[in-house]
Amino acid sequence: MKQPWVSIIIVTYQEKDYLEKTLESVKNFNWRNVEVIVVDTGYTNEISLLADEYNCKYIKSPVFRAKNIGVNFATEIAKGKYLLLLDNDVELEDPNILSDLISESQNLDNFGCYSILQKSNSSELTSLYGGYLGFNFIRKLKKKNIKELKKLHNSEISFPNGSAIFIKKEVWEKVGKYDSQYTFGGDDTDLGIRLWLYGYRNFLFTHSLGNHFGLAKRSNNKKYSLYLGDKLYSQLSVILKNYSINSVYFVLIINWFFSLFKHIYQSIKRISFEPLFAFSRGNYLFLINLRNTLLDRKERQLRRIVKKDIFIKKPSLFDN
Repeated sequence: MKQPWVSIIIVTYQEKDYLEKTLESVKNFNWRNVEVIVVDTGYTNEISLLADEYNCKYIKSPVFRAKNIGVNFATEIAKGKYLLLLDNDVELEDPNILSDLISESQNLDNFGCYSILQKSNSSELTSLYGGYLGFNFIRKLKKKNIKELKKLHNSEISFPNGSAIFIKKEVWEKVGKYDSQYTFGGDDTDLGIRLWLYGYRNFLFTHSLGNHFGLAKRSNNKKYSLYLGDKLYSQLSVILKNYSINSVYFVLIINWFFSLFKHIYQSIKRISFEPLFAFSRGNYLFLINLRNTLLDRKERQLRRIVKKDIFIKKPSLFDN
């Protein structure tokens, strides 16, 4: 049987050293029909040179520091039947992972996407086992032993961790790719919810393990506050667009107050007003884009096949 093409899309923002480690792991994959596309959202010449060194396609994101738009642009030129979306700081050490992802996904009904189990460097504990939603929106996951998590292979999740997603290109296009309204954050959550709404199912893949070696450091108040503002805006928008009329307002209000308390806590902890400014900025972005958000909501609610918010899921085996 002829091997289907796989397009590996790696998005990067001024992180040459991280990207090099990721490309080193990718080049060892035992899969003949594969292309690697490096998406540069930071516009640095050294990223272009590195991509050339590893014989990758190099493209610039149409918008600076816009992961979602950059990935969408890359998928438009990708020739793969399947897409593997990676951040620039994720190593996948199993050379047979593409074969396993394809064969496993073909045996799952209404397959939407895989979220690949990841660890952080040498730790035996991780919280990177997919994303789960509740009535306060994103559930905070406890770190669990990797050996135990491997038992969750092919268990259903609400949404994938955006750092390592495997999805069929046809499905990616049917659900509308990443939402380009968000600059940063909200991409994986929103994608996962839409997959459920349109009749697909999302799963955790644990037969291979990724190493997320570059998890964000949050010591810089300005950078962290920028992240907080973008995250608040994306979360409020994702809730309003996707939740049913029976739960949307309740979840929206709970999440808003939870975010307010979080920003206050971070301001006190960091002895800085930056997190509070970020809260104001996130609300401002939400309000000025409210019209577009409501138009998207109308379209999605009309398109949704599943009327109940079945994407609200609790991690199996870890109820306590």
